Amino acid sequence: MPKVTQYGNPLFIEDFKPGATVKPLARIPLSKNASENAPYDEAWLQRLIMHQPRLLPVDQIEPLFADMVPICIELPTTSGGFVDNLFVTKAGDLALVECKLWRNPEARSRVVGQIIGYARDLSTWTYAKLQDAISLPTAPIGEKHEASTRQCRQRPKSTKRRSTTPSRAI
Repeated sequence: MPKVTQYGNPLFIEDFKPGATVKPLARIPLSKNASENAPYDEAWLQRLIMHQPRLLPVDQIEPLFADMVPICIELPTTSGGFVDNLFVTKAGDLALVECKLWRNPEARSRVVGQIIGYARDLSTWTYAKLQDAISLPTAPIGEKHEASTRQCRQRPKSTKRRSTTPSRAI
């Protein structure tokens, strides 16, 4: 029997008709780095958000962010950090997303600092500089993925991450 939480137990319901199949959803193991036992890490979360941006309820926070268009993951910034996910709104505003797997107060305050730093960095960029950063040697992030959504640059394995964001932060 699944552990009962304050949030209830999520179910997958195939159809709302009588006799429809109902299955409890299983929690998946998340880890800092993917492994055979826990294949879901921050990179997996970045790709998931890029493929399914509607997973983020940003329109409930700010309606102007509804229907964000994914641009790339791992956008390098001038301060040496990498924006996990870069999106653009219909109005042309940039939206930066920083992915974290852990729920703890330190991670929350750290991610806020990262996003503020990224915003500070990107707010000084010209459109040409942003285009150049997006156009750095790129690699598609998945064969089934839209061609417009790309990995901006492979992060060197030894590089530690730091952060920053542009026009509006979510």
